[in-house]
Amino acid sequence: MNSVKTKPFRKRQKFEALLRLGSTLLELERYEEALKEFRKAVEEVGDNNLLKNAIAITLQIMGQFEEAEKAFTQAIELDLDHVDTRLRFTRFLYDISKYAEAEEQIRKAIKLEPERTDSRILLARILSRRRRYSKALEQLQKALEVAPMDFEANLEVAQLLLKQKRYADAIQASQQAIAANPTSTGAYVALAEAFDRSGNTEESARALQDAIELDPKHSCLRHLLSSILLKLNRYDEAIELAKEAVKLDRAHVPAYKALVRAFHHAGRLNEALDSIEKAIEIAPRRFVLHGIKGDILFDLGIYERAAESYLKASKIAPKQDRPLIDIALCLVELKRYDEAFEICQKALAANPGNSYAYNAIGAIHFEKCQYDKALNVYKKSMELNPNYPPIYVNIAASLNNFRRFDEAILFCIRAIELDSKYADPYRVLAFSLNGLKRYAEAEEMARKAIQLKTTTTYSFIQELVHALIGQKKYDEVKQVIEEFISRTEQPTPEALRLLGLSQYWMGQIDEALRTYENAINLAPDSVMAQNNFGFLLIIKGELERAMFHLRHAIELDQGYSRAYYNLGACYYAQGDERQAALTYKKALELNANELNEHLEDLASIQEKHPEWTWVEQAQSFLRSISGSRSTK
Repeated sequence: MNSVKTKPFRKRQKFEALLRLGSTLLELERYEEALKEFRKAVEEVGDNNLLKNAIAITLQIMGQFEEAEKAFTQAIELDLDHVDTRLRFTRFLYDISKYAEAEEQIRKAIKLEPERTDSRILLARILSRRRRYSKALEQLQKALEVAPMDFEANLEVAQLLLKQKRYADAIQASQQAIAANPTSTGAYVALAEAFDRSGNTEESARALQDAIELDPKHSCLRHLLSSILLKLNRYDEAIELAKEAVKLDRAHVPAYKALVRAFHHAGRLNEALDSIEKAIEIAPRRFVLHGIKGDILFDLGIYERAAESYLKASKIAPKQDRPLIDIALCLVELKRYDEAFEICQKALAANPGNSYAYNAIGAIHFEKCQYDKALNVYKKSMELNPNYPPIYVNIAASLNNFRRFDEAILFCIRAIELDSKYADPYRVLAFSLNGLKRYAEAEEMARKAIQLKTTTTYSFIQELVHALIGQKKYDEVKQVIEEFISRTEQPTPEALRLLGLSQYWMGQIDEALRTYENAINLAPDSVMAQNNFGFLLIIKGELERAMFHLRHAIELDQGYSRAYYNLGACYYAQGDERQAALTYKKALELNANELNEHLEDLASIQEKHPEWTWVEQAQSFLRSISGSRSTK
């Protein structure tokens, strides 16, 4: 009699021992052994819900999803009213992106226990994944009716409202989540994102600072705050925070990316390059990192190496077409236009709707001064991708070359509407306004561009200089250029050219000549430096030297019309009217739009040398063959 009673008891003991052993092995991540023990337990007592759950969870961890799904289904069949099993199965289906099946299971769980908030929160996540945001919000509101201070429900509401771009409501929901759980960094991160997207960057930074106080050793929080501080132009703080994030987790690639962004924004490109190379050492197969390295090298003007980095990115992710287009843009900078065009054509053959390929083809035409072709291709790119701000800037730049400044302004405004933090449209807008002689507005836009463009290049300074010259603020011009030169390791030819321009407008002709001579010594092949030096020599009356440098400018670029205009003036000064006429006609053929600027240059010479009668003869001849009126 006793032996009959003790047999089931011993069997139960053995089952519990096997279950405990399996659970222990599962915790130790010895999954195959755990699975073996769970199956032994089934042999002892037969199938039951508890064991099938354990087997399903183990198979899920092992990545055997098909077998896991079968095990979960069997567990539910063994106990149709077991809500926790349905919840586990729902989470499993959610994790493997079977959202329709997951929704079916969780709705059955809710029907069994409608007051459980965790079920409704899970259903809301599934509905959100399926972009049924309003329905998801309804489920969360039902959960909050049961438990108004439920942290998870309030946090889910905040994240859902962020997806719906209801930022004010998201701020309120995040604050409610913080009230429910003041120690949760996740709620502060949601609050920071809501403030950031609503344009309140200062409050976003404060929310992340509060999160860091709660968890000072959290690397992610520091690199997130670093990114926010960049938007506030607090570069030194952003760099320090990103460095701290890297120290906290030296294998955390996003921390390195934050440090790279901080260095990049601060204009410390070589340090940005060092940091991205360290990130690549950690994750050499992430194509995005090679793309970022290419971007830094591109900004440094090291186009060959930039192309190599983009090529690595392309090999890692061959289905991504952007790296190939970036290679094409490097080739454009290297003036290897045929190779660049070939890459773009291949990209378009693979994807005829590739707007970035059309944009790159536009850049090829633009650099070859084929502005009409560039404009047509850029417009095609815009049709394919109307929300891409750079394409509007490129269209505006093309229109500026036709002196269609009013039209260009409209495209710049559209680019700014799409991205108000993007510097280039403000620079091109300044160019347009300078062209319309609206110099005060141009100055405002140029200063805005420089403020946004942390790695300010001479092209940004140039527009500010032109705006200041137009307002006769020559002292400010000199100050701006000298400050720019002081920030560079050595003066660039472009910066010296602008300095020489300011000295010219201040009447400091000898100083300007010395500055341009230095620019030519640094870059003998600088067409603009050779041309401007030649123009200044005309003012000094040194016509033979002037002609030497102007002819050299034409040898370097036979399509550079300004050099032809100035060479025509030289011939007039020498009394060779026949050669002057031929040269001026060539200049007008190349670019008639620059005639007015040359007439202004001649007026400036006449002002300095009223005794030179050839100046007025040159002006009269130009007006006669062009039909132009004086713009003096």
